[in-house]
Amino acid sequence: MAADWRVNNFDLIRLLAALQVAATHSLEFFRPSTAPWYAVLVRMLGLLPGVPIFFIVSGFLLAQSYGCSPDLRNYLRNRCLRIFPALWVHLVAALAVILATGVTASTLTTRDWLLWWFGQMTLFQGQGAPLPAGWVYLGMGLWTIAVELEFYLVLPAALCLAQIANLRSRALLVVLFLASFAIQYHLTGLRVLSDGQVVLLTTLVPYLWMFLVGVLMQLGWPRLRPYLAGHATWWLAAYLGACLVFWRLRVPITAGTVWLNPVCLLLLAATTLSFAFTVPNLARRLLRERDVSYGLYLYHGLVLLLVQQLGALAGWAGLAMVLVLGVIVASLSWRYVERPFLAHKRHALHPVYSAHHGFA
Repeated sequence: MAADWRVNNFDLIRLLAALQVAATHSLEFFRPSTAPWYAVLVRMLGLLPGVPIFFIVSGFLLAQSYGCSPDLRNYLRNRCLRIFPALWVHLVAALAVILATGVTASTLTTRDWLLWWFGQMTLFQGQGAPLPAGWVYLGMGLWTIAVELEFYLVLPAALCLAQIANLRSRALLVVLFLASFAIQYHLTGLRVLSDGQVVLLTTLVPYLWMFLVGVLMQLGWPRLRPYLAGHATWWLAAYLGACLVFWRLRVPITAGTVWLNPVCLLLLAATTLSFAFTVPNLARRLLRERDVSYGLYLYHGLVLLLVQQLGALAGWAGLAMVLVLGVIVASLSWRYVERPFLAHKRHALHPVYSAHHGFA
């Protein structure tokens, strides 16, 4: 069973998801073309939306991780080691770029800056950066880290509640799934959102159902595995076919974002997990155990804005530069920040040993 879980393509899946997010944000920023085929390209890129894939994979792996080592202290320690060291270094790098480029916002007080800094260092990455409007991309996507951190807390709490109340954990998770989806469906139907509803969109509440799809599929994995493992091509065809049908029927499915209807989300989850266990050595052969997805997700916005501030490139060249530099910076983050800290995880599904990777 250990080998079954440790030989998979999740690192590659996360990297492709991060590339999709980085490419989408770069296309939105640079807008390299106005030709009709460009709109088709953007829509095709959105067929495999990175953020929902992250949520699905996270729910699947965290359920397995917590099930293997339900010690809450180790669980939270491992999660903090995964998220915070790289996030904090990114925050320092962002501040350095802000100071180096001379970007200022004279109306902001010291209190504004300190509150923003505290939010970025803890659980409130959804707080907008106190910077001029052009720098909104600095924190683009970081709100999902806050959502992820909230899910880290909710999962053990929900499983513990089910045990205390003598409920079946799957039944409680299904109830939470339905409640979360109902809230998201309600919010998507509103033309105008109140301030409170806007804040709600940066929390776990409307997206919990996506995480729980991964959790529930992990809980049922012994039964699902024969239908998913080794069949990625078929599930991808089914997912793309469903997207085509919904588009033809004009059913809302905003590609490239977290607004997916449940049928497409379930098929996307099946496709994602099927790919993870189809030719499961593929990620190891291509990436050589380097997981640069988190670093790319963190730094692509900062790299994008640095390219824009320097005025070096635009259009397709600017997009290519963002992706190339993003991967380079992410590789440095993996080698010098993430991997050393991950080596201290305990009872991890995929431990990183310093001796194996050659540092003290």
